[in-house]
Amino acid sequence: MKKARFLKALLVAAVCGMLALAVTPPALAGLMIMPIRVAFTSRDRMQDITVINVSNNQSETYRMSWLNVAQTETGDYKRLDQPLNPEFDPETAVLFSPRQVSLPPGGKQRVRMSLRRPAGMADGEYRVHLYLKNTSRHNAGSMSMNIDGPEGQASANIGMGMNVGIAVPVIVRQGTYDGTASIGAPRFIPASADGKKPPLIEFTIERGGKFSTIGNVMVYWTPPDGGKEILIARRNAVNIFHEVPRRLMKIPLKVGRVAGGTIRIVFEGDGPDKGITFDDKKFPVGG
Repeated sequence: MKKARFLKALLVAAVCGMLALAVTPPALAGLMIMPIRVAFTSRDRMQDITVINVSNNQSETYRMSWLNVAQTETGDYKRLDQPLNPEFDPETAVLFSPRQVSLPPGGKQRVRMSLRRPAGMADGEYRVHLYLKNTSRHNAGSMSMNIDGPEGQASANIGMGMNVGIAVPVIVRQGTYDGTASIGAPRFIPASADGKKPPLIEFTIERGGKFSTIGNVMVYWTPPDGGKEILIARRNAVNIFHEVPRRLMKIPLKVGRVAGGTIRIVFEGDGPDKGITFDDKKFPVGG
C-alpha cells in the first residue's frame, strides 16, 4: 500500500512539473484553438485566436490565464514560477479579451489580443502561454492532459482529478529576425524483425540566433533504383524555442521497409517563419 501511494505521488509530481502543448491543431476534450500559436512580429500590435467547442452535445466554459513554461531538448515543457525571460514579461504587455468563454456545441468565440510594446525594448524573443482551463461543472473532478511524447510517441491520458486545459504559445519578437536551423546527426533505424515497430529516422535540429525557429519537418525517400522521391514522414508544428539550442527528433516512417537509396530531411518554416527553408539535407541508407 505504501509503495502504491508513493508511485501515485511520484506520477502526480512528474505530470504537474511538465506541461505538454497539444499538437496541430490544439484539440482536447471538445476544445479546438486556431491558430495554434500567436506571434507578434516587430510590426504587429493586434492578434487573435478562435476558440471552438467541437463537442457534439455538451456546452463548455473556459477561463483563460497566463502560464510560463520552458521547452526542453526533447520537446517537452517544464512549468516555471517566473517569466521565461526576465528582461521582458509579455504578460504585462499583452492584453486579451474576453477572459472567459461559454460555448454551446459547435460554438466559437474570437479572443482578441493587443500588445503594448515598451519603448527601448531589447531585440530578441519573449514568450508566455495562454492557458485555457475547462471550468464546466460536468468536467470538475476529471482531467485528460495531453502528454505529448518526446519522440513522437502516442499521447497518454492521465486522470488527475483536475480540470482539462490547453496552452497556446504567445510570442513577442523585437528586431530583425535572425533565426537559423540546421539538421544534424541523421540516423536511420530499421523496422523491428517482427514488424511491430516501424522504421524510424533520428536527427537533431540545431538552432541559432536570438529567435526561435518554427516549422514543419518532411522526410522523403528515393529508392536505390533512382525512382520517384516519396514522402515517408511529416511532423508539423516543430518548435525550437529560443531557450534551447537544439531539438532531438525521432519520427516513425510511414513505410514498412526502407532498403538502400537516399533519405532527404527538410525543415521548412511555418507561422511567422513561413517561406523559410531552414535546412534540406540528404544522406544514404544502408542496404
